[in-house]
Amino acid sequence: MAEPTSAFTVQDLILRVAKAAGVAWHGADGQSKALIPVDEEVFERCLDCVNDGIKFFIASAPPMGWRWQNREATVLFYPDGDGTDNIDTDGARYQLSDDFQGEVTGPITYIKETGHGTSIDWVHEGQIRQHRQTDVLEGYPTQAAVRPYSNRTWELIVDPSPSAADTVTFPYRAGFAAMQAASGEANAGSTTSLTDVSIANLYPDDYFNGWTIYVIDGTGRNSYAVVTDYAGVTGVFTVADWLAKDGSAGGTDPSTDSAYFVTNGTKHPAGMQFDEAVLGACLAKAELEFEDLQTGYMDKFLSLDVAKAWEIDARSAPRKLGPMLPGRRTKERTRIFNDVTYT
Repeated sequence: MAEPTSAFTVQDLILRVAKAAGVAWHGADGQSKALIPVDEEVFERCLDCVNDGIKFFIASAPPMGWRWQNREATVLFYPDGDGTDNIDTDGARYQLSDDFQGEVTGPITYIKETGHGTSIDWVHEGQIRQHRQTDVLEGYPTQAAVRPYSNRTWELIVDPSPSAADTVTFPYRAGFAAMQAASGEANAGSTTSLTDVSIANLYPDDYFNGWTIYVIDGTGRNSYAVVTDYAGVTGVFTVADWLAKDGSAGGTDPSTDSAYFVTNGTKHPAGMQFDEAVLGACLAKAELEFEDLQTGYMDKFLSLDVAKAWEIDARSAPRKLGPMLPGRRTKERTRIFNDVTYT
């Protein structure tokens, strides 16, 4: 049996908030099972509850912060600038993951057997920029900096520009980039497109490129496809082909009565072990957003969910071995979390 490997997605959380608040969509005839809201205002309110809830959960961290936010970045240098993470084909610039929000928590180092004995240090990015204005040298980077790139993303820039495919790594504290999604009702559909004129001019060209669009009701229900192009002026999603629910070719094309949901597949950042606590935080925020929702979600989150999440986080501490002393057996392994006290 396959082990579970996923946390709640943005779709999971929006639907649960909508059901709890009594604003889920039940199809054009009102007879369908609860679905993602397609009304723009209702959908945005649910999405806001999800994003605000995740921020609320993160803000409810133990005194020393959440262990799950401690991550390690690994960057492979591509001297010719032909790597997928290179920026502007520049071998010295690399886009970092979306959860990196600018907080480095330790030194940057070459991994074993790379760098040829060179050390690399953090410096202010202005120092690297000044060097590169004079001359772009190649060699084994000895300096590195992080700086904002675009749309809440960050980049790593190094100097000199790498001359070999070495690898560096550094610890950082994961941040939270807001979950994004959209839904609505189609005005038209075809074998390679779905159109929603109500969102025309709300999003720029190519905004949804690479996202997955699902037909959640009406003609083509359960069909889906990857968006290959999005036209911001017209609200047209272009796809290569509509797939069936099982991923096979031959999905049913949408039409004027179709409802859709489009997502980039983001999951909440804490990991599946915190699903219930994150959901509890989202429902607590929904209780504040929707006047008719008064079921004690806030009290439950503050009194039960947070305490349970702290306990789970403490258990995530690595195990440690006792001292290796001559003539003595190694002390029994103990869990670090036994020594952690939260007040």
